[in-house]
Amino acid sequence: MEIEAIMLKNPLTIGADDSVPAAVRMMKEHGMRNLPVVDGEGKFLGVFTTVHLIELLLPRAATMEGGLNDLTFVHDTLDDVRQRWNEVQDHRVGDFIETEDIPVATAETSLIEVLLLIFQNRTHITIRSEEHTSELQSRRNLVCRLLLEKKKKRQ
Repeated sequence: MEIEAIMLKNPLTIGADDSVPAAVRMMKEHGMRNLPVVDGEGKFLGVFTTVHLIELLLPRAATMEGGLNDLTFVHDTLDDVRQRWNEVQDHRVGDFIETEDIPVATAETSLIEVLLLIFQNRTHITIRSEEHTSELQSRRNLVCRLLLEKKKKRQ
């Protein structure tokens, strides 16, 4: 069986030019931790993750290259964290996407190969198809689709 058999026809994606708050709303509304990011033509560019959100909430001194590994001396309040969030309201999702080390399969890849890729990499996988926008398969979503959903047509 090819993975295309359980792919969504219209997977949820976000545009690279969409705002970070729009991504957060979408993630909350759909219970997602990772969002595939596409350009204006629907081409897959990368993934926006909750790790990126956490990065935006941390002090810059901790997230910059060679940054601090210990923040025990920092006594930020909830207001400080919210202030950092307010400062990124106009930032675009495309500025914070993961583009490297994302396992990729095609719609024609066998289901067992996709399972193996997810197992070996311990992460989500991008499945690309000419007929469908790229879809991000998480471990949880794949297992739910395979084992818990009744056989039905994908929407």
